[in-house]
Amino acid sequence: MPMRKFILACGFIIAGLILAQDPAVQVNVQGYHISGPAAPADFPRWIADMKLWRSTYLETLKYNDSEYKRPELLWTQSSFIQPQMMVEDRYFYDPVAGRYTVDRYLDDLDKRYGGIDAVLIWPVYPNIGIDNRNQFDCFRDMPGGIAGIKQMVADFHKRGVRVLFPYMPWDEGARQEGRPLRSCGREHGRGRRGWRERRHHERGPAHVS
Repeated sequence: MPMRKFILACGFIIAGLILAQDPAVQVNVQGYHISGPAAPADFPRWIADMKLWRSTYLETLKYNDSEYKRPELLWTQSSFIQPQMMVEDRYFYDPVAGRYTVDRYLDDLDKRYGGIDAVLIWPVYPNIGIDNRNQFDCFRDMPGGIAGIKQMVADFHKRGVRVLFPYMPWDEGARQEGRPLRSCGREHGRGRRGWRERRHHERGPAHVS
């Protein structure tokens, strides 16, 4: 069992034992699952017990939320709508004019569902694996290269939209950079707000980190 899961499991057990000593608290914890109220009328009592269980559980873990209060990360607390956008999106780039069309992309999303707060730009799939290019080559091969990406990110920022890119540490079958990620990050520039790490065991769509 991975250490993280082991710690979580121990926390659930300890918190459950503590709450079990108070017959007034009714929280049904089964492994990683917490049962909801049996009936709608039970909701006020259930939510009150849940809040008490949560505070007790956090004390058991000696929880520290300082990481969530870092100034450079506070924007994530109000970034609710973030699609994963493939670079092949026809609203994102005009192959005839040879330029990124960020305004056209964002205007379309404004009309369809009210706009976005951030965007995860995905240049890797379905390109990676067809040759020896690695994940960073996929960035460099985007129209305009790194300079074009920087301008594209600036265009998003003008509209108040944050930009993230994926990072895949398991990409070992393609050409190796021979240098640490931090160096690659500097090459891509500091305009982007972050990397989204996608782990090898994940399945399905990737969303922001």
